[in-house]
Amino acid sequence: MTPQPKSVQPTTLALIGANCFAGVLAGPASAAIGEINSLVIEERRFNDFPGTTLTVTDNDFAGVRIQETDFIPDGGNDFANRHVAWLSDNNVDRFAFQNGEGFEFFADINLDWGADTTIKEAGIYMDSLIAGEGQFLLKGGGNNEIATFGSFFPFTSSTADDDDGVEYNGQTYNKDTTVNIGLRYTPGSGPSAEPGVIEPDVRATMEFFVDGVSSGARDITNNENGVIDGSQFGFYVQTPGDFFASPPDFSDVLFSNVVFNVLGGDVITGDYDTSGQVEQGDLDIVLQNWGTGTFTGDENALVGGGPFDGTVDQNELDGVLQNWGSVATPDFTGSAVPEPAALALLGVGGLAALRRRIA
Repeated sequence: MTPQPKSVQPTTLALIGANCFAGVLAGPASAAIGEINSLVIEERRFNDFPGTTLTVTDNDFAGVRIQETDFIPDGGNDFANRHVAWLSDNNVDRFAFQNGEGFEFFADINLDWGADTTIKEAGIYMDSLIAGEGQFLLKGGGNNEIATFGSFFPFTSSTADDDDGVEYNGQTYNKDTTVNIGLRYTPGSGPSAEPGVIEPDVRATMEFFVDGVSSGARDITNNENGVIDGSQFGFYVQTPGDFFASPPDFSDVLFSNVVFNVLGGDVITGDYDTSGQVEQGDLDIVLQNWGTGTFTGDENALVGGGPFDGTVDQNELDGVLQNWGSVATPDFTGSAVPEPAALALLGVGGLAALRRRIA
């Protein structure tokens, strides 16, 4: 089997030369999270198969396609090749995220591959520079799991049945299918946590989405209480090729319909799902948890700003009913939505940030 086109015309290819980064630090630190609007390609972050043919099509948020073929035996004990498309505010440097800045970003991902004997990956990627890497990955080829792990990323899995059960309704990944994934980071407050000594007032959280299905907001439990200053986020593909595949193994990934938003502004009483508006999703949170001690929404949006009293009852319902239809006015947003012409060029459609709220 050979790679098939993902609706990209040959005349649109903008080939990027090999750009192997020797160090872990990026260029000059970016300053304006609200100006994130592009992707910077790092080819061959892992390069255990230097003889492969790598083709990168870079149309920034409208779509980045990474094709890799010709995994030919070389007699070594090779692991994988990895390539990363980093978020940027200037199309040159990787953006350096800060602990106190809330954000979310989403993308459609379609990953195809040749041999099922090795596990291919694609998804969201993070490098904290000082505390390791985090991954939110679609995994296929022998283990079709969707999972998050590494560094300060809370652990989730669509197949591992932990105390919270499986995430994302148990969805797994099948080759050459398009899935929308994203994450939302909400900063905490108070001092950094020193285990056993000091706890922050409010824990920072990270929430993951697969086709709109949420993992729920998960506490980030590192000492920094959230994102480590200087961390970089983007998308990646990792291919451990099968030397014995015939024809030679390949991978082909398309990241498209990228949407990035800065989170900020007023907290609306009753906006429990943090959508920016008090509406049906917030009422669902109340009704689905009525009478229980489990509040799955944002406690900062409780009626009157008061603390959760331990039971989902009239207090939480009043927060929704008394503020129904209210809309937040954010401090600022940074969103790069692909132009219609760019979408047509890539032949990709669909909504960029489908969000089906669930309790």
